[in-house]
Amino acid sequence: MTVCLINSSKVPKSSNPAEDGKQLKGIASSIKNSLANPQKYNSFYIIFVKKENVNGEEIKVHSAGMEIPSSAL
Repeated sequence: MTVCLINSSKVPKSSNPAEDGKQLKGIASSIKNSLANPQKYNSFYIIFVKKENVNGEEIKVHSAGMEIPSSAL
């Protein structure tokens, strides 16, 4: 399952990749726990995207992301 969070204020900002991964795993775990049939999903891909309009053109920048296997949650 791919979850794209647009203009979220919760983008991982630490300089420690392990800490960022921990935060992304927490988000994936919350999503998995809210599903009626979580066993249908092998992994969760959490993506943070910053979306802006610049001179009338929509710009999307992938700012953080990680694929997490369901077995790791």
